Amino acid sequence: MNAIEVQQSEHAVRIIHVIDSFNGGGAEAVVLRLHEAINNQPHAESYIVSLSRRSDYDISHLTNCFVLPFGTNKNLDSWYRVGKVRQELLKVIRNIEQGGAVTAIYSHLDVSHSVVAGLQCEIKRHYVVHAPCKAELSNAKKRGFFGYQRLKRRKAVMHQQHLVTVSAGVGAELQGDIEWLQAASVTTIYNPFDTQAILNSAQATEPALPQSPYLLHIGRVSAAKRIDRLFDAYRRSGVEAKLVLLTKESTKLRKLIKNYDLEDKVVVIGFTQNPFVWMRHARLLLLSSDYEGLSNVLVEALLCGTPVLSTDCPHGPAEILQNFHEDWLVPMSDIDTFAKKIKLLLQTKPKVDVEQWPMYEKIQASYVANSYIQHALKHMAD
Repeated sequence: MNAIEVQQSEHAVRIIHVIDSFNGGGAEAVVLRLHEAINNQPHAESYIVSLSRRSDYDISHLTNCFVLPFGTNKNLDSWYRVGKVRQELLKVIRNIEQGGAVTAIYSHLDVSHSVVAGLQCEIKRHYVVHAPCKAELSNAKKRGFFGYQRLKRRKAVMHQQHLVTVSAGVGAELQGDIEWLQAASVTTIYNPFDTQAILNSAQATEPALPQSPYLLHIGRVSAAKRIDRLFDAYRRSGVEAKLVLLTKESTKLRKLIKNYDLEDKVVVIGFTQNPFVWMRHARLLLLSSDYEGLSNVLVEALLCGTPVLSTDCPHGPAEILQNFHEDWLVPMSDIDTFAKKIKLLLQTKPKVDVEQWPMYEKIQASYVANSYIQHALKHMAD
C-alpha cells in the first residue's frame, strides 16, 4: 500500500474509486482522469484504490492513490484470495475515513465489483459498467462454460444495485434485457476528457512518427477488438498509407499480420503514455470492434481533429457520432464497405469541427466530475 497519510478533510463529498489494476486499458484511463477531475472540483475529494500492483500507466505523480500488495489482478475474487483482498481493501478505506466520512465507493470492472460487493462496510457502493454486458457474456460463452459462469457470477453482484453506465446503450440493456441482472437505478455518465490537456499532449515531439501519411488503430489484441476485421478491410482498401498500431507486441498479433501478408504495411509501436500526438498526425483513426462501452479513442481522435471510421457496433460509436458524422460508421459484417470508406476518407480529407459536435459538452472532465458528485449525493440516503 502506498504510504499516504490522510489528513482531516473539510470536503463535502469524498469518493473512493476501486479498480483491479492500472493495466493499459480504456477503463483504467477513465478512472485516472475521473480521479483528477473530481479533485479539481471545489468541496470534493477523490481517492483511487488499485487491487493489484499491475500497471502500464504512470501513477507516480498521483495523490490519494493506494495500491494493494498483490502482484496480479487475476483471480483476486476467487474463493481462496478474495477474503485477503477485501481485508486489505478495508484497511485502506478505514485509513481514508480517518480524514472524514466517505460519501460513496465507485467500483470499476468485474473483478472489482466482486470484491467490493462483499465488503463489510456501510459506505454506499455503486458499480460503473464500462462495456455491454450481453456482448461480453456472449463472447465468454463462446470461449467456454466455466469462463462464462465466472463472468456471470461477477456481473450478478450488480443485481438491484445503483449502476453508472458509460453510454446510454450500455444502460438500456440493464433495464430489462437481462432477467437476472436488474438494476435498482441506471445513470449514464460519459467518460471524462480534459480537452486542453489532450491538445497540449498532441503538440509533443515524437521522433518515431512516420514521415509519410498513416492510419492509426489503438486497442488491445482481444476478441472484441477484431483486429482480423481491421486487417481484412485495410488490405482490401489498397491504400498506400501504412497502418500504425498502438498496442502491445505479441505472438498472436505477429501471426495475424503475417496471415494477412501485411508485414511491410503494419507498424507496431506498442503501448504509449501519450497516444494523442499519434492521433493528431494520423490521417484517420480506425476502430473495428464487435462491441464498445463508449470508445475513448474515438472521442480522443475527434478532439485531436482527426477523422474516424468505426464499425457500427453496440454501443458507443453510434452515440459518439450521432447527429455529427454518422457516415463514419460502417456495418460490422460489411468488410467491402469498410475498405471503400477507408479509401474515400483518405481521398476527401474531411475536417472535424468539434463545435458542431452534440456530445462535446457532456464529455468535458469538469462536467463529468460534477455528474459523479451529484450522483453520489443523490444516493447517499438510499
